[in-house]
Amino acid sequence: MAAPSGFCSENFTFQHRSFPPFPNFLDHLNPQQTQFHFHYGDFQPPPPPPPSSSSLSSVSSSSMAALNSELELQNQEIDLLLHFQKEKLRKAIEEQRKEEMKALLSKAEREGWKVMREKEENLAVAIRRGRKLEERLKKTETEKEKWQRMANSQEAIVMRLRSKLEEANERQIMGKNSDNGGEDAESHYPEAEEKTEEGGENGGRGSLSCCKSCRNRNPCVLFLPCRHLCSCEYCEAFLECCPVCRSVKKATLEVLFS
Repeated sequence: MAAPSGFCSENFTFQHRSFPPFPNFLDHLNPQQTQFHFHYGDFQPPPPPPPSSSSLSSVSSSSMAALNSELELQNQEIDLLLHFQKEKLRKAIEEQRKEEMKALLSKAEREGWKVMREKEENLAVAIRRGRKLEERLKKTETEKEKWQRMANSQEAIVMRLRSKLEEANERQIMGKNSDNGGEDAESHYPEAEEKTEEGGENGGRGSLSCCKSCRNRNPCVLFLPCRHLCSCEYCEAFLECCPVCRSVKKATLEVLFS
């Protein structure tokens, strides 16, 4: 509302209370709330005329527009806040998922290293065991070669004894008609005559063609140290001395005839 033209250039204060931003502001409107205070004189301007219906409708529409604008702004702020909280929650969930994946990977890595260490320890144990087995195998091979050499040596001895035995049998057969041969046979084998008599009944076999104990099986055990081949393997277990020379049995050797 404009002031009088005579006071336009003078200093004055204008106080105006704004209308409440509600549709029912007409009930609270007071025309006396708008006042003019002049510094020169005691002139009081006349009260303003009451507002018309057109001015009230324009004020109401402007208030509604301001209210709608404010509500829209608040809605935008709420949407922005919700979007911010949503992004914050998404980042928090993503960080938590990353931490969980990191923990799982770390645990899997520890388990993998543990299994790998166990496998390495088992491999080391297997390697040590393999080395021990190789050493034992080498030792066994050495012992085998040693026993093979001993067997070859004993086989040579057996062959020599067998040759001597055959020679003795031949001398004994040839010495039937010679006194010297008989005496030689008796000096080496005390039971030569007895076996010779039995040999006549059995088809003329030599005195050493059967066991001196059971007189049934072929002799295959060599008595040591006298080296008499005069017993079978069954009777040898019960004999404590040689049945030919009666010397104490210290060891025996089984002879295999081919």
